[in-house]
Amino acid sequence: MNCGAIPTELTEAELFGHVKGAYTHAHSTRAGLVREAEGGTLFLDEIDSLPYGAQAKLLRFLQEKEYRPVGSNQVMHADVRVIAATNRNPTQLAARGAFRQDLLFRLNVLTLHLPLLRDRQSDIPSLALYFLRGTPVAKARAVAERAYIEQLLASNGGNVTHAARAAKKNRRAFFELMRKYKIDSDAYREGVVGEGAVGRGTLGGSAFGEGAFGE
Repeated sequence: MNCGAIPTELTEAELFGHVKGAYTHAHSTRAGLVREAEGGTLFLDEIDSLPYGAQAKLLRFLQEKEYRPVGSNQVMHADVRVIAATNRNPTQLAARGAFRQDLLFRLNVLTLHLPLLRDRQSDIPSLALYFLRGTPVAKARAVAERAYIEQLLASNGGNVTHAARAAKKNRRAFFELMRKYKIDSDAYREGVVGEGAVGRGTLGGSAFGEGAFGE
């Protein structure tokens, strides 16, 4: 979550979710990022941009492992690792009152300080080579991921919920992957595409080896 890219009034709902009718455009209940990250890691970028009120809610969650979705009276629990990043000095921000001192204390369990690249120019060749090498890998992964999503949609008749369940992913996360690759689920509904639309030509044979993702 990029804390600086979300409107202030929606930050808490993005983090902790909301119930239907919690505010004007809350037409349905929605799980927040904390719930979606259950058992995993939530990365908060630009943590210094987090509104002061949301900082208090985040502090409570870090202390108690519990939270309440916006507009709800129900207390929820989640086990989530939180990693925060900022390009400003959080200690100085806290000293000026621009960031909660108690939240900084909770987050500052382990600090990784990354010097500016201009202060470590000897790293530039190694970094450039690393990213250049990682670009075949990234393309191959994208091809495999897209093919996998298409196969799941095809085998589930274009039903996003069923496809997400088969992939053992949250529906929202699966939908984001579809949007990333501009995949339209309607194209995979029964009667729209014929058998083999996502067949061996995509997943098997020379590309990934027969049966890489199943039949």
